[in-house]
Amino acid sequence: MGFLFYGLSQTMFVNLEEKETRKFGLLLEVFKDEFATVDTIQGDMLRLLLVRLIITVTRLAKNQRLDSPTREDTRHDLVRRFNLLVENHYRTNHDVKFYAELLNKSPKTLANVFALFSERTPLRIIQDRVLLEAKRLMYYTDKTSKEIAYELGFDDAAHFSRFFKNLAGESPTVFKESLKNRQ
Repeated sequence: MGFLFYGLSQTMFVNLEEKETRKFGLLLEVFKDEFATVDTIQGDMLRLLLVRLIITVTRLAKNQRLDSPTREDTRHDLVRRFNLLVENHYRTNHDVKFYAELLNKSPKTLANVFALFSERTPLRIIQDRVLLEAKRLMYYTDKTSKEIAYELGFDDAAHFSRFFKNLAGESPTVFKESLKNRQ
């Protein structure tokens, strides 16, 4: 549910005892071995190892940080759940109200919780995720801005272009041209 990546306002540190230190040392050795093995399934293996690392760190962090749930933990959980919902629905839903309803909260409640724990508003988190995906699609595909707009849930390509320019500081066309010039 995004314990490590969503909703933390500061860097989290965990204490490693001898058992955990040994586990991480062994995992590091497996990572090194896999980086040295170049074949067609290397990427899959590295992803699996990364998942194992994330799960191990998450378990350790939860055990050390969330022994007794508090009101603050509940709010952090709300932020994490919101971010997870955005990750699953950003292509089709850009409205905070949609996510608030899924969380059984009002948009105002979400805004208040985010004001406590995050520098970004719920709307800005949605917009940043849509913008990131738009840039990714421009970088890795040959899709037009219009195709990307429709793929990301915009009914009008002009609306997408204004959205992109407001957040990125340049139009989709200029952004795509700058990508071509860098390559």
